Amino acid sequence: MKGPLILIFLLAFLLAPFHHAQAAQEPGAPPQIKEVKFLKWPEVIGEAVEGYVVVIDPDGDLANVTVVFELTGQWAKGVPEDRRVRVARAENAEPGSNKFEFCVSTEGWAPGEYRVTVLAIDRANHTAEYICKDRLALRLELRPPEGALRWAYLGFGLFLCLVFVMAVAFSKVLRPRGLEKPIVPFYPEIY
Repeated sequence: MKGPLILIFLLAFLLAPFHHAQAAQEPGAPPQIKEVKFLKWPEVIGEAVEGYVVVIDPDGDLANVTVVFELTGQWAKGVPEDRRVRVARAENAEPGSNKFEFCVSTEGWAPGEYRVTVLAIDRANHTAEYICKDRLALRLELRPPEGALRWAYLGFGLFLCLVFVMAVAFSKVLRPRGLEKPIVPFYPEIY
């Protein structure tokens, strides 16, 4: 008789609300990404992507926050696998803070659209993921070589000189002329 009574007592104890409240506070809860904010969102390759992430970990054992940029769509075709995904680690803004800042240079990236994903991982390997709605669209801006401006000015200067010489010659041709003397042939005397 004691056996079933003890079993019922244990079952009631396990199903009690007090036990469930304790279980929710036990370690093992994943981190939560509360806010993702981009301060700089570049359009040209070579500029920096800057921002911050606010992450709360109920366990307090947050290991790292990572920002992943993945080249997608038509742009990814023909690009080597190692150049399609760029990973940046966000650093804690202040000790004990929930704010993690990141700054990533896009120098050397392939042009195209990048899907931006934020990952927060704690020491128990629980992961929180946030996929940004907007895509990072980078284009390649071609700039002239360094000495090109000097050569452009030199060429423009030569062009202006040529136009000036042609204008002077044209004005001399169109100038009204007076009566011309007949040309007298010059014959030296032979002795």
